Amino acid sequence: MSVAPEVATAVEAARLEGHAYIDRLINALLERLDPAPAHAPGSVQYKVPSDDDCRDARNKVGVNLTPEGKEILFRLLDNDAGYNSAGRRMSITQTAVKNRKKDWLAAGGKHREKMFIPYLDTVA
Repeated sequence: MSVAPEVATAVEAARLEGHAYIDRLINALLERLDPAPAHAPGSVQYKVPSDDDCRDARNKVGVNLTPEGKEILFRLLDNDAGYNSAGRRMSITQTAVKNRKKDWLAAGGKHREKMFIPYLDTVA
């Protein structure tokens, strides 16, 4: 029995679509059984600072921010904190936040290279 070329083409397309569907199902099953690691081994996990992290005594020396305190303020700015919010959380003035925001922008804003804070960040 001869099959019209259009029918043969349609059957072949259905076969390929069926194979692709089965491949997707098998890949999804494998991913569930052995999920990919959330982060590459050795990568740094930068924590979003909590209110307690912002009030940590290691963030300030007198009235000045330490490098770690400056980094925590930068992370607040990364998360779109305003002058008032960041100032209250860090216990510094809005003017100090405004001045540090200029440093944050000069460093690249949200795209700057983050500093590792040993008591806050982790290595995967």
